[in-house]
Amino acid sequence: MRKKVEERLNRLNKGCCPVHGGVMSQVGGWYENDQGINYTVVGCSRNACKIVARAFSYDGPWEIDEKYIHLFDENEVDPDFLDHTVKPNNRKSTVKKYRSDVFNKTSGFCYYCGVGLTLETLTVDHFVPESRGGETELSNLFPCCKTCNSSKGTKDIEEFRFLCQMQVFKKEHGVEFNRDQVNFLSKSGFDIQLNQHDFWYEENGA
Repeated sequence: MRKKVEERLNRLNKGCCPVHGGVMSQVGGWYENDQGINYTVVGCSRNACKIVARAFSYDGPWEIDEKYIHLFDENEVDPDFLDHTVKPNNRKSTVKKYRSDVFNKTSGFCYYCGVGLTLETLTVDHFVPESRGGETELSNLFPCCKTCNSSKGTKDIEEFRFLCQMQVFKKEHGVEFNRDQVNFLSKSGFDIQLNQHDFWYEENGA
């Protein structure tokens, strides 16, 4: 039991974490950083938004991350707070709205491998992943086949390029390395030669 408590404490104290579900129910009060003002969030469903908090101890007290500190009247939600919330389905509806425009960016080719797509087989990729600050805006959305979308995942473009290079290397040599291993081998005098990999958009100036 003690080990489970410590694991949970470590997870919460690593930094800001989403407060939802069971975690939300354990938060008794909210405290503003400097002034220690006690307040609660009202008019915002747990399932309709994301709140970020930091735990100072296993039992509390807690504080909302500075970006999310807003004081509310009893029946009012600060509109600034809503700007920081994550509402379900907003992302999907935005992607759906741009679907045809995204398709037309490459006239129906995968942005990365160049395979032909249709509106039915198209997947929409965030060039800069959302997890790295990428926005769900047309300028950051590109047509992508399912294979490339799955392989790229949350990688940035250079990480994805390295993955593609290493896939070729593995086919040729029967072994693969991660970036840290390649760098270590290079410093040790073993230079791993990776084939150049250009994406479709680079070859076609898209």
